[in-house]
Amino acid sequence: MNKRSRRAIVVGGSLGGLLAGLHLQRRGWDVGIYERSASPLSGRGAGLVTHPELRATLNELGLDADTNFGVPILGRLAVDDTGTVIARHDYPQITTSWNRMFELLQAGLAEGTYHLGKDLQRTTQSGDGVTATFADGTSATADILVGADGFRSIVRAQFSAGAQPGYAGYVAWRGLLDERIAMPLLGEDLFNRMSFFMPPCEEFLGYPVAGPDNDLRLGHRSWNLVWYRPADEKTVLPRLLTDDGGRRHEISIPPPLIARSVVAELRADAERLLPDLFKKVVRAIEAPFLQPIYDFESTRMVFGRVALMGDAAFVVRPH
Repeated sequence: MNKRSRRAIVVGGSLGGLLAGLHLQRRGWDVGIYERSASPLSGRGAGLVTHPELRATLNELGLDADTNFGVPILGRLAVDDTGTVIARHDYPQITTSWNRMFELLQAGLAEGTYHLGKDLQRTTQSGDGVTATFADGTSATADILVGADGFRSIVRAQFSAGAQPGYAGYVAWRGLLDERIAMPLLGEDLFNRMSFFMPPCEEFLGYPVAGPDNDLRLGHRSWNLVWYRPADEKTVLPRLLTDDGGRRHEISIPPPLIARSVVAELRADAERLLPDLFKKVVRAIEAPFLQPIYDFESTRMVFGRVALMGDAAFVVRPH
């Protein structure tokens, strides 16, 4: 088969799917990326801490990961329960955002590659190829199919029905605060570094990221907070995932549906557990959102012409 005629289907249009599609396109494949959501993905995450390996990979793909990529931070520090700095560690890094990464990857794709509103129903394989059939009645056929559709992967479910993510025992509360509000509360030292506080059996941290529309200008950035908290799977997690209407959501809950009582409890715990400067930050966050943490390890990643990648194959904790 001529190399130029090779075709790949990528199921899942988030960061992993985009990265897979770009690598295949750069190697001469004709790629179609099919995303379940009918509306453009945006704001599906907050801050991301990058590493040299990521920037090297992006540069290898011909993407500019050196210009306006994110916010440089000088290092890390920790505070005690009075807000006094008790430890420092010089560790330069660059923080970026999910939106910035998504826009950078999507801009590198060939025109016509990305398709919205494609909810995968099933895949079928033959000696000649693999076909993906979608809920809207359309289908696509290719030489290979990459399942990059997240830790609740429909692709994986077809081939490993019993393989399910396991709850790790804790959740992450996240939020973003405008620099013009956060800087006076935190001060320049804490705002510009990755700052930690450790309540018993918990971890609170924050760091600067780009502001709305990937704005990197001083005064226009955001402060990204993450608060890791234990939550019992049987007694606490179900309550966190139940909205104001009494509906229990499985695995995760959309940010707008988080119950007001759950957010009120978070704010009350912040008043009880956090130093004053972090209490003020939590008070100022208008809409904190919840991320239960799961583990998953595939015992197998390839099923004939189908391969799993990203969270569909392995869920990596954010630590």
